[in-house]
Amino acid sequence: MLKAGWSSIRANTAALFVRPQNNFAAIDGVRALSMLAIILYHCFYLARVAGDPGYFQHLVQETPWYLGWVWTLDYSVDAFFVISGYLIAALLFHEHKRSSDINLKRFYWRRYLRLTPAYFAFILLFISLSPNSPPNVWANFLYVNNFLPLAEMSIPWTWSLAVEEQFYLVFPALLLWFVLKSSRPLARLLLLLVASQLCTFAVFFSDERLWNITLADIYFDDQTFHHYYDRFYVNLYTRFGPFVSGAILAYAMAHHKEELEKLRQNRLLFNGLSLVAMVSLLLTLGPNPYAGEPSRAATLWHLIVSRNVFGLALVWVLFAVNGPAGLLQPFKRILEWKGWYPIAQLSYSMYLFHYILVLFVMANLMGNLKYLDLVGGDKPFPYYWMPVAFFAATILTLIPATVLHLLVEKPIMQLRDKLGSRSRTTTSAIASRANIS
Repeated sequence: MLKAGWSSIRANTAALFVRPQNNFAAIDGVRALSMLAIILYHCFYLARVAGDPGYFQHLVQETPWYLGWVWTLDYSVDAFFVISGYLIAALLFHEHKRSSDINLKRFYWRRYLRLTPAYFAFILLFISLSPNSPPNVWANFLYVNNFLPLAEMSIPWTWSLAVEEQFYLVFPALLLWFVLKSSRPLARLLLLLVASQLCTFAVFFSDERLWNITLADIYFDDQTFHHYYDRFYVNLYTRFGPFVSGAILAYAMAHHKEELEKLRQNRLLFNGLSLVAMVSLLLTLGPNPYAGEPSRAATLWHLIVSRNVFGLALVWVLFAVNGPAGLLQPFKRILEWKGWYPIAQLSYSMYLFHYILVLFVMANLMGNLKYLDLVGGDKPFPYYWMPVAFFAATILTLIPATVLHLLVEKPIMQLRDKLGSRSRTTTSAIASRANIS
């Protein structure tokens, strides 16, 4: 038995480095880069553990122009939402196209087994290592921790897992009874995207404090940050636009292949739309939104509009690089690099562990920099230490993430597929093509 277990671990370790030929390779690149971007973002964000709010504000607002983009890397979570929307919708659209129905029971069971075992193992480890009993950890087990105020959350960075699970709960039924019942499903999906934008606007407009918020308030005033976080940042009803954007791509690729191919062959239009997508990504991710005194328009753009624009732009890039990419050919090479595959496979487990380990790295780094009198007061922040922190945090995150993946995440996924062997031939083939497993 031990020999069989060891052989399985070795086989799964080797599989981390062998990307299937039929994978949507660019998704691996986006997933891996997004995970690394989240680690880098939190390295910068957790520089605040030095305990000097004025110095942290100086660090953020005086970040050199060539590093300003690090303060927009929280959009990496939206990239994960786009990928989830695409992958889940691709699986469901293929099933519906094949059988004119969606087996909701099987879908919910597979999604639960995909996310829950590794997450619950991490929660139990977190509880066992915590010096004090974590508050409201029951909400994590039920995927409703994002309903709690930030001050009462346990493991707050897992709010995005709650949002994803809530999306998985709602979306298949929404497809069956709203989107696919229509004679124009794509129009219904676009309507959902518009609804997401209207919902975001309504939340801000109906909340006087949010409507009059500034970007500086969010980052540098704790009370405002908590209000923004609880009311807007961690809720499905304000964050479902990127999921829908991914679903739109999945539907178009499943049901409008000929139209998409004609669009690709129209090189002028195809490259023009690619340019628009890249400019949109640059406007969203490029400038430091917290530098100087952002205008009212810039604040509303960043808080209300930009995440949906980011989702749509990323969807176009994913479509464009899934074939002859024209203007985006260099990005296709980058995103399809085989080296991203192991990180993409480990990204879920990495996300669970990363925040604790980034906090550990940054607490030690900032403590030592203060001891050496290199930070604080009017001293410029030594940005050259951040690559060191990022590298250390990434390596430290990879170690437990790999263990969790090999001992819990991957074996449970394999057991799930064995238990569902009667439907595995069709379901697994689609899942493999869509990187969904």
